[in-house]
Amino acid sequence: MLEKIDLSKKMSKNECKDLMERLTPQLSLLQREMPKRGVPVMIVFEGFGSSGKGTMINELIQPMDPRGFKVFTIQRPTREEAMHPYLWRFWTKLPENGRIHIFDRSWYTKIVEDRAEGRRNREKTENCYNNILDFEKELTQSGMLIIKFFLHISRKEQKKRFKVLESAEETRWRVTEDDWKHNRDYDEWLKAFEEMIQKTDTDFGSWTIIEATDREYAKAKILSKVVEIFGAWLSEAERKAKAEALSEEETQKIFGASVLDAVDLSRSLSKTVYKKKLKELQGRMELLHSEIYRQRIPVVIGFEGWDAGGKGGAIRRLTQTMDPRGYEVVPTAAPNDF
Repeated sequence: MLEKIDLSKKMSKNECKDLMERLTPQLSLLQREMPKRGVPVMIVFEGFGSSGKGTMINELIQPMDPRGFKVFTIQRPTREEAMHPYLWRFWTKLPENGRIHIFDRSWYTKIVEDRAEGRRNREKTENCYNNILDFEKELTQSGMLIIKFFLHISRKEQKKRFKVLESAEETRWRVTEDDWKHNRDYDEWLKAFEEMIQKTDTDFGSWTIIEATDREYAKAKILSKVVEIFGAWLSEAERKAKAEALSEEETQKIFGASVLDAVDLSRSLSKTVYKKKLKELQGRMELLHSEIYRQRIPVVIGFEGWDAGGKGGAIRRLTQTMDPRGYEVVPTAAPNDF
């Protein structure tokens, strides 16, 4: 797939300038609209070394209000980060509603690197990509907008850019022996990137391939895509808001009562039966908790319900025979404005 992409695409500076004069005010306006809708946005940049990720991120943010975005450069995990599950450090970087977070490399980087260097087999890679798909799907279902760009250049172009960087004293440090090794192993990296795109190009997180040989062309395509996606999202949000603007009475008339209305709240147990079942189940819970702890299986149990619905009492009965060293009760209050 990637080897068939035409990397010779170009755009003249005048043509790019004319397009930017139309795109930049649109992007600026759309960015100001996103916080009003409360939508969080994550924009991911992946690609070959020296494909221009930093340059393109800089071009993208120029029309934006700097108070509305943050750029993250993803390096190797710190010691603390390495002690947590792989995606933990990306969960901690999620944008608030109305904010835009831009990633120079992302949760894909480590997997692609390990794959290209032969440190991860196909089965482990498959599991990692499945975890990432779950991560992205959960975020988008919660209202997150995810935009993913892959910047593509040829082996020849990458080598040329490395040499240009090395020719100047002030930029020589940016090219390492690892960079030259990646260029020599370009075909392996190409396969790893292609696998990444094939496994994770979805309706909720599709990839846009950027032919990054020509700077003007790459810049124009990236800004055009962001404007297109922002505009489409806002239009769809407005359409949904109008379609969903039904009163509670109209909703019940059209769709019937809610699932909660169908719950039989008259069901009960006698005290004798209740005490017998409670003792049996608590004994079973004690054994299961011990086994869960032994196997180091993480478990989260969520309680929701009306005020005074009995959540606290249910939690006390559940944990009564459990070892207190193996669980924690976390009360969650309503979220604040921050």
